[in-house]
Amino acid sequence: MHFPLASRFVLQDFYLDDCLSGSSDAREFETLKSQLSQLLQRGGMNLHKWCTNVPRFNKQDIFPFDRNSEQINTVKTLGLLWNSFSDTFTYKVSVRKTPRFTKRDVLSQIARIYDPLGLLGPVISKAKIFMQQL
Repeated sequence: MHFPLASRFVLQDFYLDDCLSGSSDAREFETLKSQLSQLLQRGGMNLHKWCTNVPRFNKQDIFPFDRNSEQINTVKTLGLLWNSFSDTFTYKVSVRKTPRFTKRDVLSQIARIYDPLGLLGPVISKAKIFMQQL
């Protein structure tokens, strides 16, 4: 196997065209970046838009990435906002304001919550229980 580290990450850490992964070792991160780039280039794909919470790797010319203009440490990934400085995810949820909610409105609001990682499961479960009690 030419790219053992990269192949493991491709199988476990890709969701559609986003890779959300990590490493606690800077050398492993550099090896991973190199192997992933080479592996995906062999398949005709280019790997781009990197972000890390290691300051020495956050140079735009080394690892380019998308930054949210509101906060310099915030990057959009998997439909979520990741703050690379605090290593936290932020979910943006907009709730339609109406004077009275119907069951249909509540169900619609619950269904609009996008949670690809399943981190909001407990919150969504509580909302569904609330829905059943209406």
